[in-house]
Amino acid sequence: MKLNRYIFALLAAAALLVGCKKDDEDTKPSLSGKVTIGVTIPAYVQKGESFHIVASGAYRKSKTDTLVGYYIYDPITHQYDTIRTEGQTGSAEGDFVISVDSLSTFTMNVTAFAKGYYGTTGSASFTVVNPSLDTLRGSLKGHPYGYDVTTSFTDARDGLVYYATSLSSGGWMIQNLAWTGAGAGAGYPYADSEAMSYIAGRFYNWDEATTACPAGWKLPSDADFVALAGAGATGETIPDAAGVLKGDVSFNGSALWPYQNGKITITNDTFFTALPWGYLTVSAGTHSYKSFRETAVFWTADSVDSETALARYLKVDSNDILVQTMDKKSFCASVRCIKE
Repeated sequence: MKLNRYIFALLAAAALLVGCKKDDEDTKPSLSGKVTIGVTIPAYVQKGESFHIVASGAYRKSKTDTLVGYYIYDPITHQYDTIRTEGQTGSAEGDFVISVDSLSTFTMNVTAFAKGYYGTTGSASFTVVNPSLDTLRGSLKGHPYGYDVTTSFTDARDGLVYYATSLSSGGWMIQNLAWTGAGAGAGYPYADSEAMSYIAGRFYNWDEATTACPAGWKLPSDADFVALAGAGATGETIPDAAGVLKGDVSFNGSALWPYQNGKITITNDTFFTALPWGYLTVSAGTHSYKSFRETAVFWTADSVDSETALARYLKVDSNDILVQTMDKKSFCASVRCIKE
């Protein structure tokens, strides 16, 4: 009996110690401040891109007590990299590299830590994409380039390869143009992510669009779009024809035209492969991306007046090829080129 009482006493003492430890942990303070990572990671990235992290912002009790440690957590490889130990002077910096083609969305964390404190974390989310034209490895699945359409050419200005229905007069590129221009560049990549430039093409205002096509190619007129559809009239809606231009393509495993009503059948008979990357508007020096997975918009060469031009567009819930007058400066759309 004495042995049992002894064992019970030990268990009670152990429970008391555990309880005290838990109470201590519950009262442990958290680091103050907000961790910043010192770099903007785009919404879309690709293998090989590197981002230089410079962590800061966390402190203990005083804003001057900033010599905490920092580590980076890589969600793709599940590895931790300490970029500064606690008490170390100097900046907390290191490189975060997109090391593999895992076509998914991830969150990278940078955590500040210090003995006796709960850590605090800053984070950045991104989606890994692959611009390869090999649809077995690339982000776009179901695109006809390289398979149903095997004719291609190289843009001598930057070495990018484009597939086209023909290299004879009237042949169409079946990808959106991704030319960045010279000097300051031209157009915007989708979501301000250069990794998307070759996947989605770039968004150009009309002035840029009129000069962006490679030598021997041109911005198509509205009459060229009418001829491509095989029906309709210039400057007017072309009814019941969107399905011959739309491509049944997925992006990182998700359908780009997510909803089609019963009146729309995507055949892509023209191999044009219109995809709903949306459009971009510019106002007061800032730009906004709109209508992803809802609309595909393409400039025509047709100027209406000094301020506007015609654009052709397709919508997710319509089987018509629509037309609208757009502002030349503030509206940015995709560009397809036609062989001269």
